[in-house]
Amino acid sequence: MGSKNCPETPRQKMIGMMYLVLTAMLALNVSKDILNSFVTVNESMEVTNANFGNKVGASYQQFRNAYIQDSAKVGPNWAKAQEVQALTNQFVDYVTKLRAELLVHCGEAKTIEEANKLNARDIEGKDNYDKTTWFFLEGPEKKGKEFKDKIDAFRTKLLSYGDSAMQKNTKILETNGKYKNADGQNVSWENYTFYNTILMANIVNLNKIIGEAKNAEFDVVNNLYKQISATDFKFDKVVARVIPKSNYVVSGEAYEASVFVAAYDSRSQLEGTLNGHPIQGDSGMLKIRIPTGGTGQQKISGEIIVKNEMGNETYPYSAEYFVAQPSATVSATKMNVFYVGVENPVSISVPGANAEHVSASLQGGGSISKIKGTEYVVKVTEPGKKVQVAVTAEVGGAKRSMGSFEYRVKRVPMPVIQIAGIASGPAAKEQLLVSPVLAAILPDFDFNLKLSVTSFTLSTVVGKELGNPMMGRGNRLSDEMIKAIKGARRGQKLYFENIQYQAPEGTRMAPTMIITIK
Repeated sequence: MGSKNCPETPRQKMIGMMYLVLTAMLALNVSKDILNSFVTVNESMEVTNANFGNKVGASYQQFRNAYIQDSAKVGPNWAKAQEVQALTNQFVDYVTKLRAELLVHCGEAKTIEEANKLNARDIEGKDNYDKTTWFFLEGPEKKGKEFKDKIDAFRTKLLSYGDSAMQKNTKILETNGKYKNADGQNVSWENYTFYNTILMANIVNLNKIIGEAKNAEFDVVNNLYKQISATDFKFDKVVARVIPKSNYVVSGEAYEASVFVAAYDSRSQLEGTLNGHPIQGDSGMLKIRIPTGGTGQQKISGEIIVKNEMGNETYPYSAEYFVAQPSATVSATKMNVFYVGVENPVSISVPGANAEHVSASLQGGGSISKIKGTEYVVKVTEPGKKVQVAVTAEVGGAKRSMGSFEYRVKRVPMPVIQIAGIASGPAAKEQLLVSPVLAAILPDFDFNLKLSVTSFTLSTVVGKELGNPMMGRGNRLSDEMIKAIKGARRGQKLYFENIQYQAPEGTRMAPTMIITIK
C-alpha cells in the first residue's frame, strides 16, 4: 500500500486487485492458467519495483544537487536521507534473501545464488503450499514471525525520519490489524498471510512488499527534502522562546537557559525583564542564570523588549523547571531480577546528567558494562545471592554517588521439553514423525535465549514389559526410535527420560516427558 503522499497509479491499483483476486481463488483447484496469471502479476510487480527504484534514485539525485549548492542548510536532512536509503536497502536485501531461501526450501534451487537467478516461469512447484506453510509457520525458525518483526521494525524506523504529520497519517506495511481465517477465527498476520498459501502467491507477495518498501522510501525522502524549505525562517509571526540547558536541576547547582525571539535578527540588542528585574540581552538573546537552593517546581516569567522602526514591542515569556535532590533511576529492561549466564540489559540514567557522565559498578559478584548511552549489560554468576548496582554521576564538574540498587540473582527457569510442539499427553504417530526433534522451550521467559537438548533416552512397552531404553545423542530421534514409534499401538506410552540440555551455566536435567499414542 502506498502512503498518502504518493497515491497509487491506475497500474498499481490494477496489480493490487489482480493479486487479491488470485489469492482468493486459492480455495479452488489451482489451474495452470491461474498459476500463469500469478507469473504475469509477478512480472508486473518486478517492473513496478524497478520503476520505483528509478523514481527514488531521481529523488536522491535532486537531494544531492541541493546539498552541493548549500551544504550547511541541506546537510542534516541529506544525512538522514542517506540513512533512509541504507535502511531500505537492508530491508529489501532481507526480503530478497528470504524469497531465495523459500525457493531453496521448496526444492526449486540448490543455492541462494541459483534461486536469485531463477525465472518465475521456470518454477515447477508453483502450487506447492505444504512446504511454504512449513517454512513460514511450522519450521523451527518460524520465518513468518521473524518476517513480521522485520517489517514492524523497518516501518517504525523509516517513519521516524518523516515529520509529525507524515508519522500520524501515513500507513505502510501494516501487520497489526485484525485478521480472520476462513472459519472467522482471529489469527496472526503471519498465519493469515502464509497459511496454505501456494509458492507462486508467496513470491508475488514478497515482491509486493518490496514495492511497498521502495514506495515508502520515496515518500520519506521527499518529505525530508520538503522539510528543508519548511525550516527556513518566515517572519509572519514573532514569539518568545525559553531554551533551558535542563528542566531538572540538582540542588546546589545553577539553572541556566537562553531566551530568544524566534526568527529575529541575531544582531539586534535586546532588553527585557526577569521576575520584575531588568536584564540586558546579547546577540538577540536573553541569557538567564538563577542560583538554586530549595527543591521542587520553580517558575520564571518576564518580557522581551524588541526595538523596531515603529518603536518598542514587548513579548511575554514564562517557563518552569524542577529542582531535585541528587538521585538516579535504575530499571531492569526485562524484569526486576538478574539471571545467571545471560546478558541482563539494564537502563541507567541520572536526571540532569549527561549519559556520558554517568557510570555504574556491580557489587556482590559479576560485572556490568556500558553498551551505549543509558544502556548497560549485567552478567552474574552465583544464583541465590543478591547484588547491588552502584551509580555515580558527574554533576557540576564533580563526581557524586547517586545511590545503589539491589537485585536478586536467579537461574534461568527450567524449560518445557517438547516434541512436534507437544510437551506431554496424547499425540498421533504422524505428529511425532513430522518433526522428530526434542526442543527445550522457555514459554514465559523474556530473553531471546535458545536452549538445546544434548541427550535423552526413550523407552516404551514391548509385549507386557518396559523395553530397554534407547539412547539418543543430541536432540534428534534415532532411526531405532523412529522405527519403534512407527510400530507403536494406540494407547502405548513413550517415556522420554534422562533428558539433558545445555543451559548458560552448564548441562542441566529436565523432567521426564510421557507421550501416549492416540
